[in-house]
Amino acid sequence: MKKTARIPPLPAAWQSWFDSFALALSAENAKPRTLQAYSESLAIFAAWLPRPRPDLLAVKREDFEAFIRHLLTQHKASTALVRYRAIKRLFAWLEDEGELVPSPVAKVKAPRVRTEAPAVLTVKELRALLKACEGQTFEARRDTALIRFLIDTGTRRAELAVMHAADVDLKGRAALVGARTEGHDVPKRVARVVSIGAKAAAALDRYTRVRATRLAGRPSPWLWLSFYGKRLTGDGIYQMMQRRMS
Repeated sequence: MKKTARIPPLPAAWQSWFDSFALALSAENAKPRTLQAYSESLAIFAAWLPRPRPDLLAVKREDFEAFIRHLLTQHKASTALVRYRAIKRLFAWLEDEGELVPSPVAKVKAPRVRTEAPAVLTVKELRALLKACEGQTFEARRDTALIRFLIDTGTRRAELAVMHAADVDLKGRAALVGARTEGHDVPKRVARVVSIGAKAAAALDRYTRVRATRLAGRPSPWLWLSFYGKRLTGDGIYQMMQRRMS
């Protein structure tokens, strides 16, 4: 098992500044996980600085730039960007509070992160995947509808898992996604309407009919159901896809 690197504690003088910063963010409804990530970024920065560590207000632009360069030699650019944003936001808050005028890191450029296109299935692979779902059973109809919905909309797995049956308009060939979140720490996404094609709408119609039979008079708001009539979770969707692709 890979060991997680131990995050060093913040210096006492830095901790008092961070406590005030965290209090201000909490008033803006910041998530505990966000505050933890900010604290870790600041602690890693403090530990990297040469001893004796300068007071937080004495940090210079060249200190921060050198730290980001160091991160880029040790980690992915995306990790360096996370640390950059956390620390820069703290210094922006210090500037807003009148503690630093101007912020020494205000003009430090963010590390560049290359965006790579995710691997996608070919047309041949998609046809094979749909063929693997053929059948008249509940799971065959559900999986066919779910995959065709994904092909047409590119909806995220977490968004699929929390869709309601009422979110789908088969006649209008449209669906509402992103209206809910799964879990307490999932960032809220903006609800949006997505279009679905004729094949996806037909597959959804076939699924909703067998879905009603599966519920057997026990109403459920969730669109995607497991074999036992419970909500199909994001993990359940992932497992289904793995099984169908094997």
